[in-house]
Formats: sequence, C-alpha cells, structure tokens
Amino acid sequence: MSKVRIVVLGVYICFTAVFLNFGINILPNYQLTIAFFYPFFFLLLGRFHLKTNYLKIYFFAILLPFFVGTVGFVSYLEFDLAHFLRTYSLYFHFCFGLLIINSIEIESKIIEGIQKAIVIALIIIVVYTLLQVILSFYLGYPFLFNPFGKYLIGGESDTGRFVLDGRVRPTGFYWEPSTDAVVIFILINYLVIRNINKFKRYYIIQFIIQFVINSTTGLFSSFLIFIFWINSVTKKFVIVKLVIVLSIIISFIYFYIDRLSQIANGGSGFFRWAIPFTSFIDYVQKYPLGLPLGQLTVQLDNGLFVALIYTGVIGLIILLTLLIYFAKLMIKNRLTMETQIFIISIMLIMFFNGAFLTPEMSFLICLITVAWKSKKS
Repeated sequence: MSKVRIVVLGVYICFTAVFLNFGINILPNYQLTIAFFYPFFFLLLGRFHLKTNYLKIYFFAILLPFFVGTVGFVSYLEFDLAHFLRTYSLYFHFCFGLLIINSIEIESKIIEGIQKAIVIALIIIVVYTLLQVILSFYLGYPFLFNPFGKYLIGGESDTGRFVLDGRVRPTGFYWEPSTDAVVIFILINYLVIRNINKFKRYYIIQFIIQFVINSTTGLFSSFLIFIFWINSVTKKFVIVKLVIVLSIIISFIYFYIDRLSQIANGGSGFFRWAIPFTSFIDYVQKYPLGLPLGQLTVQLDNGLFVALIYTGVIGLIILLTLLIYFAKLMIKNRLTMETQIFIISIMLIMFFNGAFLTPEMSFLICLITVAWKSKKS
C-alpha cells in the first residue's frame, strides 16, 4: 500500500511543479490548477492526527477575517462582499492546507520516495529553462515560451517585457521569470533541507540557474542562504566571516546595481518594493487593525506587504518580533541550517508576488514545510 501512495503522491508533486501555471477557466476570472488539490493528496504522507492546539489556531485564523471585516464595515462602510468571499475562499484553502500538513505524521518511506519526484521535476524544469535560453539565443527570437498558450495563468505573457541586456529572460513553464526562479529555488531547497551535507553541490546548481534566469529576488535569497551557511559552518573566526559576508554583499550590489536601482526608477523592483511599501503606509493609517479581505484596490507584487495591509499594526508587530527573534537565534547559531533555509524559502514566496494565498503558491509553501517537518522529526 505504501508503494502505491509513493507513486501517486510522487506523480502528483512532479506534475504539479511542472504544470503549476496551467489553469482551466471554471469561473469568471479564475483558472483552476492541479495545485488546488494538494491538501487531499498530502494526506497520503502518513497518518492524520488532529492536534487540539493546531485546531484552536486554525479556528482562530479562519474566524479572524470576519472580525476585521466587521470592524472595517462598521467604521468606514466600505465593504464589497463578493470580493471578500472570493479572497476568503483562497485564505480558507491556504489555512486548510497548513492544518493538513501540520497534522500529518509523515512516514519516512513516503518522504524518501517522493524525493525522486522532486529531482525529476527539477530536471525537467531546469532543462526546459536552459533550452529557452539556448534556442532563443541561437534563433534570435523567443522560442518555447508560453508552452500552455491560453491555458497559462494570466494568458500568454508578453516576452518583450522580459528582455534584459539584449536577451529574453527565460520563463520556464510559467508566466514570468520570477515564477520560474521561485519554483526552482524551492525545489532545490527541498533537496538541501533533506540532505544538508550536499549543500555545496546543490547550491552550485542554484546559483547557475538563478544567474541564467537573472531574478534579483532569487539571487538575493540564494546569496542570503549562502551567507547563513557560512555563518553556520564557521562558528569561530568571526572576523573572517565578516570579511566573507561583506565581500559577498558588495559583489552582489556591484553586479546588480542596475537591477537594484529599479526600485527607485520605475522598473520591476519599483513595483515589487516601492509601491507595496507606500501602499502599506497609506492603508495602515486608515485601517490600523487591517483592511478587510478582498478590499485591496491595487494589485501589489509583494505578498509580505499584502499580508501586512490585511493584518495592520498587529501583523507588523508580529513580523518585527519574529525577525528580531530569528536574527538573534541565527547570530548565536541556535537555528539549524535547515530551519534557516525553510524560513528564507517562505519569505521568497511572499516577496515574489502578491498572490501568496493562491493554491499555486500555498502548494510551494506546504511542500517546503513537508521537507522541513520531516527533517525536524
């Protein structure tokens, strides 16, 4: 029976990773993807055991938006019920997926079996990404882009907006390069968390493919994990560590100064960081307890600021507290390298766009959680 579960779950994970942005229209402005079904497939990981503490947190999480929505409606009489229910359904699905993952007692045979599926998915995605780069350079025009045509989430993407330094950045099987970068980043980190001894081997691949995709967020996250790894393996020689870390940071800034300057001059960095930050400042002044779900009138490309807008001052306090606590533990080498990689992986998924509540992004969050939870246990 366990072999059947391994095969079914392995095929699902591999297929979902590759076809993450393949969607079929079932409702107006909504494309259903295979990622939607991940909570039910992840039940195959092991025995389901619902813990009381997790259940209390779950009910608190799914009821909180109704409280915030009520406060927002009573205070400002600005509330679109249809938009609230639409966003809440995604939020509910996200919370349900996390409840499933945290209530499963993962079997070692299952987790070892699906690791092969992760490797296969990674090979398929990386090879296709490299083919896009090589063939597009050789032919002189974008080739193998938009593989799913009208079934690609968001519709066929305009490859012209991905041109950088005279070449088109690869998108893989996805709608934009950053999605390709985050999927590969998560899959490699899954393998690293499962076997930290192969960190250097996997991160050679990580750096190469992130350089090829040229995703600033993907590269920054990769460099950040590499810095944490240096800190972890060299628990002494503080001065040497500082020199290495500063050298890496300066090198990154030097080679990517043009991309980083986009935060101020209207490039992708501007839409991913500057606009979300100013939007959060505007919304938190009017909705200090958080904006009711679905009432955000602008589309933001940063999930962290979207979450802060919906949670208000309380969310900001929690975030700052966690960041300070995380930094303190990291400096004192009290966090395992696997945990540091897990946290940064979640942060990248949040940074890469504002749609972190969608089944596609919550699938990636739960997938990396499976790797961390199985290693921790």
